[in-house]
Amino acid sequence: MPRTKKVPEEKEAEPTETEVAKVENVEDLEGVGAVTAQKLEDAGYNTIEMLACAIVEQLKALDIEDKQARKIISAARAQVHRFGLEFKTADQVLKEHEARWKLSTHVKSLDEVLGGGFESTTVNTIHGAYGCGKSQTSHWATACMLADDKGAQVLFVDTENSFRPERVLNFLNILGGSKEDLARVIHSEAINSSFQRLIIEHAGKKIKENNVKLLIVDSATSHFRSEYPGRDQLSPRQQTLNAHLQVISKLTRMFGLVTILTNQEIAVPVVGYGGGATSKPVAGNIFGHRGFMNLQIWRPDNPMSEVRIITVEKHPSLPPRRVEVSLTEQGFSEAKEKK
Repeated sequence: MPRTKKVPEEKEAEPTETEVAKVENVEDLEGVGAVTAQKLEDAGYNTIEMLACAIVEQLKALDIEDKQARKIISAARAQVHRFGLEFKTADQVLKEHEARWKLSTHVKSLDEVLGGGFESTTVNTIHGAYGCGKSQTSHWATACMLADDKGAQVLFVDTENSFRPERVLNFLNILGGSKEDLARVIHSEAINSSFQRLIIEHAGKKIKENNVKLLIVDSATSHFRSEYPGRDQLSPRQQTLNAHLQVISKLTRMFGLVTILTNQEIAVPVVGYGGGATSKPVAGNIFGHRGFMNLQIWRPDNPMSEVRIITVEKHPSLPPRRVEVSLTEQGFSEAKEKK
């Protein structure tokens, strides 16, 4: 009896850029019907960019079949080519990096230490003790964005009820802005970690439709810290926070944002002669690894001091370094000369 030769299963050809018809909405993608579109919307996949960064397992968790999930993700990635399988030479990557914009702090010495400012498509973390100026930094960055780019908007996720538009307006008046610029700040208050995650998971459409260029979460860790107490809660807290930070990272890359996350510190007792304590950022390596640039802001023990020391602890292109600046009612400025 003659042996039959097994014919390999024919694979679907990947569509080329010229073959892909441009679509704007998730429901227009191949494989997405009304029911599936609602499932995706409810889960926060409300833009094609968000779907392009999804993995099959995430869509299957929404009760979408494996084959359909693969088709949807493939269609989304065909629309957003930069998230597909691609190989580039280093000089091509360099050109992309050179095309990125930077958010200036309007303080020359600080910009120099930061490598020109906060770079687009990057997540930046700022940690420090209470009262050192983390929220003030968030408000100052908001005002800088509004003053520098009259077409840009800011998404400010407020987890500690610390957002004050009056403070932003004060900074805007100093930087050459006006009260009308406040209309370009989208404020969302998160009352717990679940709500915080929900805001971020559904932020893609708001970012895309409103030309958001700066995302701030102040503080990114406070709810997680209070809602997952004790060592037995450490693992679930870190896993949940890591998934949350991953969504933030995806949004930042997809929409070319500057993202600033503030972080609290915890005291760490010092064992040995003299005792005492030092401090370290909340959430440890999970948080630290996510940052493109990690900063610490510190002030002297005197609560009335306007001196702030800002240290670059991590940056892929810069060595660790620090700068002294002033923080007053007028915002950040060059450090006053010591007499």
